[in-house]
Amino acid sequence: MIDRGCGTMRLSLACVGTGKHLHILLFAWVVFLLLAAWAVPPLDSHLQPPSLVGWTVIAFMVLLALLSAIIVPAYLYQSWLKLPTAPNKLVYGLWIAFETLLLIAVPVWLFVLLLSK
Repeated sequence: MIDRGCGTMRLSLACVGTGKHLHILLFAWVVFLLLAAWAVPPLDSHLQPPSLVGWTVIAFMVLLALLSAIIVPAYLYQSWLKLPTAPNKLVYGLWIAFETLLLIAVPVWLFVLLLSK
């Protein structure tokens, strides 16, 4: 194993890599969306959520968005750097291109969908 000089920072991007962080981030988004769907009433309801609930949802959403803006580009960058050393460059290159397309297109599509309402 390569010693990267991590010391006490075992969960930094340089020590763990971005793949594990991407999975944790995806899990965090799923848990957040499930809890938000449970805690916040539907839009057509006459009930208003407490102010604390609304601001907590917004705070966690902003935090996860910032983490996504850091981890996803780092993951894509590291994946593209592995292309020259991949044993099957064509398949790996097609997969990374598809992954890059989806990881960029889905948030853009969600943003456009949010603004179109």
